[in-house]
Amino acid sequence: MQTRSAEINEAGGARRRDAGQGQRGGSRREFNPSGLLRILTAHSVEFVLIGSVAATIRGAIYSTSGTDVLLRRTPENFQRMLRALRALRAVVLPNGQRRRPQLEDLDAAGELRLSTTKGNLGVFGSISPGMVYDHVYRASLFVDLGGFAVRVLPLSLIIVSKTAAGRDEDMAVMCLLKATLDESRKMHHG
Repeated sequence: MQTRSAEINEAGGARRRDAGQGQRGGSRREFNPSGLLRILTAHSVEFVLIGSVAATIRGAIYSTSGTDVLLRRTPENFQRMLRALRALRAVVLPNGQRRRPQLEDLDAAGELRLSTTKGNLGVFGSISPGMVYDHVYRASLFVDLGGFAVRVLPLSLIIVSKTAAGRDEDMAVMCLLKATLDESRKMHHG
């Protein structure tokens, strides 16, 4: 098992508060990927960190406002995730309707978008065709985040997943991600 060390505040920037209102009472939600990931690991949730926070841990320097994870799809893991989401006071954000996540939400194979006390969280059942948990898990490496470790997708597969997604926001950072990967390869081979 390989482990790499990283500073999570560099992964997604420093802690900051969302501009929008939080849950009831106008409370604001802090973007704190380290805190969010710490709660997931404390609840023994099996996941791989993907997306922008993973890319930032892997060396890409850009800001993001959410944390994305690929969830292992087992009934036991769904239950652990629901307990973690309760601790994070998560709410599902479909079409502006706010409600607590349910087992059926996690069991759906697509993307689940949530708002939590530690910022936005995207929970994925798969990244793209063929990029399901077992495949991604084998390709990921543990990264120490200062007292706890999580599995993080390699930058090369982050590029593949963002290319497959084809969203405008993913395409906008593609040159940066490829340049970061090239630089990383030069450092390790030169």
